[in-house]
Amino acid sequence: GTKRALLIGINYYGTGSELKGCVNDVSTMRDFLQHHGFQQQNMHILVDDRSWNTQPPTRANITQEFQWLSQGAQPGDILFLHYSGHGTQTRDLDGDEADGYDEALVPLDHQSAGVITDDEVFDRVCARLPQRCRLTAVMDCCHSGTVMDLPYTFKANKANMANIFVNGKFNAAGLPQMLMSQKWDLTNKKKMKKQAMQLGMQLLGSAFGGGGGAGGKGGGGGQGYQQQGSKFVAAEVIMFSGCADGQTSADVANVSQFGMAPGPGGAGGACTNAMISVLQQKPQITIIELLEEMRKILERKGFKQVPQLSTSRPIDMGQPFTFGLLNH
Repeated sequence: GTKRALLIGINYYGTGSELKGCVNDVSTMRDFLQHHGFQQQNMHILVDDRSWNTQPPTRANITQEFQWLSQGAQPGDILFLHYSGHGTQTRDLDGDEADGYDEALVPLDHQSAGVITDDEVFDRVCARLPQRCRLTAVMDCCHSGTVMDLPYTFKANKANMANIFVNGKFNAAGLPQMLMSQKWDLTNKKKMKKQAMQLGMQLLGSAFGGGGGAGGKGGGGGQGYQQQGSKFVAAEVIMFSGCADGQTSADVANVSQFGMAPGPGGAGGACTNAMISVLQQKPQITIIELLEEMRKILERKGFKQVPQLSTSRPIDMGQPFTFGLLNH
C-alpha cells in the first residue's frame, strides 16, 4: 500500500493568539516520518511560515487536503495526519456531544471562515476510508481529546494507568477493555439501542457498565476505555492527542528538554515531542507503554495534560505500536 501524510502547523504569526512551536512540530514530524518510510513526494504540508513555501493553512486549504488524504485510499494504504495549532470548543449543533460542545480545529482564517468541527473532520477524513486502511493521527492542540469523533477513547491518566503498570512493571492482566459509555444517549433507551445497533454491538446493562466490553484482548475491568459515540468507521483509525477534552494543550518554550535526536529545537507542542522522543528511544514499544512513557514525560515536565488514545474500534493495547494494521 501507499504511505501518505498530511502535516499542518499553525503559529498564527502576528495575532494575539500567536503560538511558538507548531511549525517546528511539523518539521520534527516530517523528519520522523521520513525515517519510517514516508516519502517527501507523498507528504502534503500546510504551515503559516512563508519560508516553507507551502499553501497557507486556511479553512479551505485544510479541508481540501483532508480530501487529498482520504480520497482514493485503498485497502493496505498507510496514512498519517498531524495537526499542531489551536483547538477550541464550539456549540454542538447536531446533538452528538454529551457536553453540548463540538471540539474544533482553528484554521489561520478562522475569524472570517470559521473553525473545523470534529463532525467535519470525521466526515471528510475518517468516514471515507475503506476497510483495511490504517490512519494514525496526532492532534497537538487544546480540546483535542475527541477532535476526530472516534467511537473509542482511553485516557492515559495516573489513575487509569495504575493497574497496568504496578511499581513500574507492566501488568498485562490490567490492560483495559474498551467499554461503551459517555456520549451515548442514556436517557432515551430507544435511541441508545439504535446507536448500539449501528455499531453492531450488544447492550451491556442499562448504562453499559460491567467488565464485559466490546473486545480488546486485554483483561481487567475496563478502566478508562470508553465508547464515545455512534459513528461507524470502516478503516482502522488511531489518534493520539495531547490532552483530554476540557484541558488546554501546552506550547513548550524549548523542546530540547525532551531529549530527542537533533531537530529544529526551539518551541514545540508537548504531545508531538513527547511521542517522538519515546519512539526514538524505544522503537519496539507497545501502544500502552507508549502512552505511559508519554504520560510520565509530560508529568515530569510539569504539564497538566495527559495523553489520550482514540480509536475506530477496540484494539489490543498490549501489542507493538506500528504505522500498519493492528491486531484486534
